[in-house]
Amino acid sequence: MIRRELIAIALFGPIVATVYLVTGTPTPTVSEQIAFLVDAGYTGATHVATCPVRFAPDCVAAANDAGIPVHAYERLRFPVAIINLPDAGKDVQLPPMNLGIVQECFRVVDWADCTLATAASAPAIAGLIGQQLPFSLVGAVRKCVRPKFDAGLDCLHLDGGSTGDRNVFQRTDAVDPARCESVECSIYLGDSPDDL
Repeated sequence: MIRRELIAIALFGPIVATVYLVTGTPTPTVSEQIAFLVDAGYTGATHVATCPVRFAPDCVAAANDAGIPVHAYERLRFPVAIINLPDAGKDVQLPPMNLGIVQECFRVVDWADCTLATAASAPAIAGLIGQQLPFSLVGAVRKCVRPKFDAGLDCLHLDGGSTGDRNVFQRTDAVDPARCESVECSIYLGDSPDDL
């Protein structure tokens, strides 16, 4: 049976949204997922989301095999369908994928760090709905930095002080970000920042 499953309640800037994916047993194909969404009133991508994500190891291998060089932590652009709800909330539908369910492939690390653009502003990305890998790499746009004293860099915080070895802070708070090591602002428990 195919169904939509709530995976997050998220903030996209000032917008509160419920985020869904399509699931079922067995995992429905992309065409089955699309048919299900069309029956539910979704006619295609309305927006493109840009989010920091963490890839599952199997998806890193599949994406690399498909010629898309991804790492465990990346920033992706992918098509979404948004419906305005009567209570002024938003319903965000993630794209169908052949690699099982979107959430099995990658998870958004921080929904508040996502941005939304209209589908018309990024038609090539919006047109990826229906593809096996419906996303495009933005690259590792890391918004945080940390000192790397073993490299002889004095990565200072704007308040004039050193934050200590390996402590992470916003890139915009660095005196000279070029003297710092770029890192993800947040990672999952158990992942080592040094292995990313």
